[in-house]
Amino acid sequence: MLIHILMATYNGERYLGEQLDSIAGQTETQWKLHVRDDGSQDGTWQLLHDFAESHPGKVELARNDERLGAKGNFARLLQEVQEPGDYAFCDQDDVWELGKLHALQKKLREIEGLQQLQQTCEESQKLRGNQKNMGRLEEGIMPALVYSDASVINQAGEVVSESFAEQTGVFLPERRVMESLLLCNFVQGAAAMWNGRLQKILGRHAMPQEALMHDWWLALVAAGHGRIAFLPEKLSRYRQHDGNAVGGFDRQAWHGTVRRKLGTGRIGRLVESNHRMLELRRQQAEAYERLYGDRRVRRYLEIDRKRPKICRAYLGIREGYIFLSKAYSVKYYMV
Repeated sequence: MLIHILMATYNGERYLGEQLDSIAGQTETQWKLHVRDDGSQDGTWQLLHDFAESHPGKVELARNDERLGAKGNFARLLQEVQEPGDYAFCDQDDVWELGKLHALQKKLREIEGLQQLQQTCEESQKLRGNQKNMGRLEEGIMPALVYSDASVINQAGEVVSESFAEQTGVFLPERRVMESLLLCNFVQGAAAMWNGRLQKILGRHAMPQEALMHDWWLALVAAGHGRIAFLPEKLSRYRQHDGNAVGGFDRQAWHGTVRRKLGTGRIGRLVESNHRMLELRRQQAEAYERLYGDRRVRRYLEIDRKRPKICRAYLGIREGYIFLSKAYSVKYYMV
């Protein structure tokens, strides 16, 4: 099945060539690259043209008239590319292991079975209170998303962490996936692949401005309509550098920042930051509820409005809306 690779670029000349080479060298050759450039001022556009010319029929290029930013650029790709097949995000500065597409697609086929679909539809019908999801039974394929782990490299390509998941300390929970996603994103977009059924659902509505990031929104829609699975294999090398649009969360660095702020009397700024993040999560949840509707999201919003704080924290823990991991804690419900 054809895999549609969605790549957003902006001034990525320094690392783009290595990423393009890793796509061209994939063991799975049934792919098509859709690139939308955000008005690069360096040699990015020429690199893309050269790659397209050397791979005829496998690359589609487009360029924005005005800057959209990383989230907006990926959102445009999600809305515009609606073709049969599977889908994968691609960052301009990573490096894919040569078996990445094959491994993710194989896992995707494993989790979109009819029996699992029926169970998911029945559960979703109870949660959402409508008949729309039962139509999926007729198509025989459930909306599904898979994502893998990755190693972390620096600007020189040197490995600085063997596992992106270990570095962030955030993993796919065994249960209550949607409840956890409302508070914390654990799906790395550049390591993800999803099927055409999920892509159709994503294409029904443009990504709202309230979405915190394209991969977080993708994960929410996947959890609300189908199934998410994690592949522990390191199938890509995630590059962290000064030019990242969005950097990977570093658990140890985050703990160090908190300690420094507490130690220097800047706790007020920490609380303010937590308040801001709570508000952004609330806005994202409200946008999801407005577009798709979900009892779990409505309940999250009800708990989020509870006062006093201790009541909100108690309900969040009891009903599974707090992601208890190495990186996140109940403090998000206590500020």
